[in-house]
Order: sequence, then structure tokens, then C-alpha cells
Amino acid sequence: MNIDPRSVDGPWDAGFTLDVHTVSAEFLGYDLDGRPQFDTVRSELGEKLYRLKYRGDRDASTALAAVAADFIKKRRIGVDIVVAVPPSKGSGVSAAGGHCLPVGEPAGSSVRFDLAQEGEGDV
Repeated sequence: MNIDPRSVDGPWDAGFTLDVHTVSAEFLGYDLDGRPQFDTVRSELGEKLYRLKYRGDRDASTALAAVAADFIKKRRIGVDIVVAVPPSKGSGVSAAGGHCLPVGEPAGSSVRFDLAQEGEGDV
């Protein structure tokens, strides 16, 4: 899977995002129920995350975990903790929860589900 990692500043020693979720989105109009419709182009990683979160594709979780674990190994990053981010309102599946354990456990890292809270800017 192709990724475009970038560093993320914050109150930690080092943080990374593996890629953007959405490359582009063009507004198409409204459906019969008045909901906006978009032609969305996602990154490869973004598509996997979308399939996990909104389609319940558990295989996507395995692929996401493998990409994250490979990134950590190749960069020889010491990981002390993996923070699982709760699902957004109404999204159903917690995408983070599904792939945090397979990333954290092989690295000998603890995985915490209680450090991030749902809401704007809560961490």
C-alpha cells in the first residue's frame, strides 16, 4: 500500500500520520433525501479506512495494521504507546480500536483506549 507519511507536532517526542484520507471531493448535488453527494477520491490508505469504518470491512483493519507496523519497523521508531481514537458520532465502527492492538502489541507498546475523547479538540 502506498503511503505519504508526515510528522505531526504535539506534546510527544515524535508523531506521524501515514497519509491523507481524502485526495479530492467534488460536490455533485443533493440526493432525494436532501443529503449532499460527493465524488470522493481517497488515498489508498484512506479507502481502506473508509471501508473499515463505513462498510465494516474487517480485512481492511488487518491491512491498515500491517502498514502501520511496517512503517514503525522500517523507521526503527520506539513506540511507547498507541492511542486509539474513538469513533466520530454516528460512524458506528471504531476504526482505530480495530487496528491498534495489532500495531502496538508486536512493538511491545501499550495500547490505550482511554486517552482520547470524542469531541472537538479533546485528546
